[in-house]
Amino acid sequence: MNTQGYIRGSNLHGAPYDFRKAAHEHEDYFNRVKILVEETYLANEETPVILLTHSLGSPTMLYFLIHQSKAWKEKYIRALVTLAGPWGGSVRALSIFAVGDTLGNWVLSEKNLMWEQRPSSSGAWLMPQKGFWDPEDVLVQTTSTNYTVEDYQRFFSDLDEPLAWNMREDTMELLPGLPAPGVEVIVLSGNVNSIKCFPNLH
Repeated sequence: MNTQGYIRGSNLHGAPYDFRKAAHEHEDYFNRVKILVEETYLANEETPVILLTHSLGSPTMLYFLIHQSKAWKEKYIRALVTLAGPWGGSVRALSIFAVGDTLGNWVLSEKNLMWEQRPSSSGAWLMPQKGFWDPEDVLVQTTSTNYTVEDYQRFFSDLDEPLAWNMREDTMELLPGLPAPGVEVIVLSGNVNSIKCFPNLH
């Protein structure tokens, strides 16, 4: 099998995390990631590391990078490559609170999963962000009410989920305006014809 020179445990590592948590709850995880990056750099002849992320891992790693020094990133990070990152938020996060989400598994019950998913701060963090979504865009529609990015507090009040609104307030400014990470960024979205490179985001 052609592995393009990558060897698991040597120059290729996984860094799984608890996807139920928003970025500001990952202090211990980020400390371990930083150590892993530095160790990988040293173990591979001081070769800067490429961070490859998927879905929620993309804004999570952006949060990590904006909290590292410019000198550290210039030394240790070659690029951030993101695959299907929910930049600016995802309407699917709202469905978690409204009806639940089986994550593509038709055997599971949305309603049963909803009660497990609602306490997850990552869902509140991933809701569509103001500034990226038009205030006129209807994100959730019922027979009597439409909800936009301006209506989250009312949305959670109508669901009788005041703690969810607290989570939203606690997470909504974690990545205001999607700040640049200070490293080269390669965004993969949709298909191989949708590749965007941002080499000068510093």
